[in-house]
Amino acid sequence: MTEETWTIRPARAEDAGTLGRLVGMLAEQMRAYDGPPGAAPDRWASYWRDRFVREAGQGNRIVLVAEAAGGTIVGFVEALVEELSDMYEADRVGSICNMWVEPSHRRRQLGQTLVERVLECLRAKGCIDVTLQVALENDPAVQFYRKLGLRPVAYRMHKRL
Repeated sequence: MTEETWTIRPARAEDAGTLGRLVGMLAEQMRAYDGPPGAAPDRWASYWRDRFVREAGQGNRIVLVAEAAGGTIVGFVEALVEELSDMYEADRVGSICNMWVEPSHRRRQLGQTLVERVLECLRAKGCIDVTLQVALENDPAVQFYRKLGLRPVAYRMHKRL
């Protein structure tokens, strides 16, 4: 396998359309797992694009993109710094909200690189813990996060009423 390099950088407002498309693909994948029914991928992508433009530059949200040669965005990670001093020992806890790597770029260390970089950003913002949610049925993602040192500590339960 040839070694690939990507440029990891903060997302910019002009990336919103591409990121919306990637989030739509993530939403489509998530619909395959049991859990709360989500909006249609195009609606979720539109919401995310709007939120990204609205919240760009705010200090509590981190969005990093991975660019392949030629400037094509092939992955992203989004994290949030949450102020949770009443719930955790730490005042600031990082939460990985979304991550996506184009299928053609998977299994090449890109996802790991994105997560490592966002963890560096969270540490720089004073976080000493990080959380995330992943569908129990998404075994590849569960194993991926375990490999990076995350471990399950709770279950999020769901029942449709």
